[in-house]
Amino acid sequence: MYSLRRQSQVQCQVLKLDLNSPFHDRNWELDKGTWKQDTNPENGNIMIRAVINNEISAPAIKTQQDNTYTNQAKVQVKGTAIPTIQVQGK
Repeated sequence: MYSLRRQSQVQCQVLKLDLNSPFHDRNWELDKGTWKQDTNPENGNIMIRAVINNEISAPAIKTQQDNTYTNQAKVQVKGTAIPTIQVQGK
């Protein structure tokens, strides 16, 4: 994951340094208009704290109750789902 954050202040509440994990040599900073890589292991790894919620709700089936059986080749099932998610049945 790559993230870019521009800040006008010296202190930032979102970015923190991990000084306990092995150094990964992937820290970059924009200093006076020039990108510079921070290769000093003593500075640690920049951490980004974020809340990510990719959860989607399960579709709600309105017809065909549990334990309903049929001998039909095709069955129409009605219900609701998130509009941008395609629900496929088997």
